[in-house]
Amino acid sequence: MVGPTVANFEDLMRFGQTPPRPPSQRVVADWTQLPQVTKQFLEGFKLSNSATFLPTLGGIAEWNYVSQVDRNQTLRVTIEVHQGGGQAQAIESMKRVARSASRSPNPFGPTPQSIQLGDYSAMLFPGRVGPARDVLWVYFNVFARVRIMSTAAVTFDVMPIAHAIQSFLEQHVSTDVPQ
Repeated sequence: MVGPTVANFEDLMRFGQTPPRPPSQRVVADWTQLPQVTKQFLEGFKLSNSATFLPTLGGIAEWNYVSQVDRNQTLRVTIEVHQGGGQAQAIESMKRVARSASRSPNPFGPTPQSIQLGDYSAMLFPGRVGPARDVLWVYFNVFARVRIMSTAAVTFDVMPIAHAIQSFLEQHVSTDVPQ
């Protein structure tokens, strides 16, 4: 099965068919708490490094974990928080990642309804066999990505981590945040 192309990714994702989130509503959180939220799903992985350029309302954070069982597997969690452009900027981040994967034999496509995350979510096109290894989504002003990188077959599923992050995001929606 051949995955979607960049040209039809936006059509598949149905951007613009859902009313945008109000700019006065956004996710505002203490992002240093996120590793604690995902910890229970990372048995066998150890935090190797992290970078946080995330003031409360905007910036980027990334956590890299290396498998203690298979050193060829690395898990990366990326969070981008957009303040000025809110959801529109978060969607642009999602499109940028999808474009960068467009030459891959497994480009991104929409997640099945049963595992939908946030407002829009995509994963490596589901024609591939095995557990989810790369998922990205937008929720309000946040773009999130969880992926496992490996030189071998992947048996680790990133979806439980993605759902834990989504739950964290839902708990930190704020109204009337200064822009």
